[in-house]
Amino acid sequence: MEHKKIIKIFFIIYILLILITSSYLFRYSWQPNDSYQNIFWSENIASGNSLRYEVGVNDKIDQNIFGFRGGSILNGKISPTLQIGLPLITGISQSVIGYFPYFIIPLFSFLAIFYLFKLAKLFMKEKFAYIISALFSLHYILIFNSVFVMNNIPSTSIFIIASYYFFSYIKNSNIYNLILFILFFSINFWIRTSDLIPYIIFIPFIPKIIKKIKLLKLLPIVLIPLLSLLSFLNFQKNMFGSPFSFLSLNTLRDYSLSQDISSQGILFFDSFNLLITNIKEQIFPITGIFFLIYLIVLFYSIKNKEYNIIPLLSIPIIQLFFYFGGIWGGYGQELVSYSAYQRYFLISYSILFLSFGIFLNNIRFKKQLVSILTFLAITFLVISFPFLINDINRFDDTIEKTIDYKKQLITNTEKNAIIFTKIQDKNIFPERTPAIYQSIPPEHRIEETTEIIEKLLLNGYHVYFLKEDNVRMSDMEFLFEEYKKDLEKNNFRLINKFNNFYEITKNEN
Repeated sequence: MEHKKIIKIFFIIYILLILITSSYLFRYSWQPNDSYQNIFWSENIASGNSLRYEVGVNDKIDQNIFGFRGGSILNGKISPTLQIGLPLITGISQSVIGYFPYFIIPLFSFLAIFYLFKLAKLFMKEKFAYIISALFSLHYILIFNSVFVMNNIPSTSIFIIASYYFFSYIKNSNIYNLILFILFFSINFWIRTSDLIPYIIFIPFIPKIIKKIKLLKLLPIVLIPLLSLLSFLNFQKNMFGSPFSFLSLNTLRDYSLSQDISSQGILFFDSFNLLITNIKEQIFPITGIFFLIYLIVLFYSIKNKEYNIIPLLSIPIIQLFFYFGGIWGGYGQELVSYSAYQRYFLISYSILFLSFGIFLNNIRFKKQLVSILTFLAITFLVISFPFLINDINRFDDTIEKTIDYKKQLITNTEKNAIIFTKIQDKNIFPERTPAIYQSIPPEHRIEETTEIIEKLLLNGYHVYFLKEDNVRMSDMEFLFEEYKKDLEKNNFRLINKFNNFYEITKNEN
């Protein structure tokens, strides 16, 4: 027993050290532009402000295109529309401890690993639970994403915790476990709404649960998620004037993407060919032996009608169809650990490691095969570490370019500059004001863009237009030359000031 305690203490200290140290080392320069908004809102709250930021040009020009993608505008103020839980947590805590946002993500990583261990013990012997949670903690996708102030790690952690309490309830029928599951499920309304999708695996259990529980005990189970949803909608109403305002067109985003979402429903699915390509290029090189064993475990679980574990094992399939049939991961298809593909698949990675433990727990000739497979798994993770080093170097180069980009932006543009951009808003805001012109419907986008530019110049703003034709975007209806042609037709002049920045001025008659 004493031996087990020592192992547990060592295991916890090891994970905390590796994750907190990595976060501490990289807290200044190692944040991707997808983190900037979370950091911005955290600092805004910590400095005594709120989840609102004044962008007065929207009211002045009577347009809702000024700000950053994913924000929602009301009365000239921009706010984060969805996934507001993390900025609230980090912002409030940052007001007490300055660097807390950079430590909270590794702490969530630790919770994910710890509760994966507890979840694994429900399906396998303790020694195998130790093996798979240790392997998961060494997976470089988890380590790399544990230094970013983004909601993927917290959401993954919350899902694993919720799953542990749910399957604990299935095992022992303790109502408190079910209430805790409902509580953590409800938190995901605030942290990351798209990660509510994996929770559909629990639906098949509902009829059985309802039969077992008395009506009085069902009350908190229904009330907790209902109150969470109502509080979320009430927050939306107070912030934006309507509980469903995040669905309205005052949300800055790519108009074409919005149309794709509304036409395809919740699935961003383009083709099976793309799905297979993404699995082959984005998943298999990173998971290798774990993905193959996962498929074997899933097959045998279905064959043996193991209905308690099949829903949990189906999560990678659900997420593959949800995310990997479409185009994500920034603007390139190369395999990198910091792409959106890898962050979005974190919940599924935990299930792949869980299935590896189930496999070890159930195979014959255990001693020899367990040793061989564990050795192969560790070898695979060790071999994958050069990918981590390579990604660190590449990402460091990207960060340096971003820092240089911001320096040039501040040096070469005026404080009141408005910059028309498709994708650089995260690098421009809040030092300068981006204009997300592709949020204008395409049928009158060019003409309306020209009209807005004219209003801006008349109101004394300096206006810049970025040439971004070489970037793969969902919005590619029009190229830079088409905007340039319409502007010149209306007596405007475009001058290339630096890089892809073009200053727009009105020709004097």
